[in-house]
Amino acid sequence: MPELLNPETPELNSEQKYSKFPFEVKLSLDCVFMAVTLANGEVKIIKMPPILSPLDPYIATPAETAAT
Repeated sequence: MPELLNPETPELNSEQKYSKFPFEVKLSLDCVFMAVTLANGEVKIIKMPPILSPLDPYIATPAETAAT
């Protein structure tokens, strides 16, 4: 998302509307997807990034992650 000039005061931003604020957020049972319902009823589906474990020394590269 692009950054707004005054994120703490959305009423001062001509490009920001209260109808675009999140109204409800739900995670899928496997925590892979997040559904965000905006105040205007629009639903956005977001794929969550992989959870990195500090105990796992192996870090997959993006190409390896895409192959799985």
